[in-house]
Amino acid sequence: MIETQFSAAIWGIAVRDPSVAALNFIKFEFVLSTKGVSMMIYLYTYTAYINGSLRASRSIHHSLIEVILGSTLVYISHHRALYQDIGAGT
Repeated sequence: MIETQFSAAIWGIAVRDPSVAALNFIKFEFVLSTKGVSMMIYLYTYTAYINGSLRASRSIHHSLIEVILGSTLVYISHHRALYQDIGAGT
């Protein structure tokens, strides 16, 4: 038996007890499942963050456009009324 283990070690083949291999497989499944769950949570939160950021930027953009265009139109309509009053007086 010692000679078999020695020759297997020379060829790079690990000689292990099958119960240890089963235990390692169970650890691998546990690690894989926890990594999968953590990756799903990460993807969900990342997607929620991106959607929230886009929603906030749309809201800010809409309010800025409304304020900027509204102020410009108020300025034009105010000055148009002044020019009409000046023209009517001559």
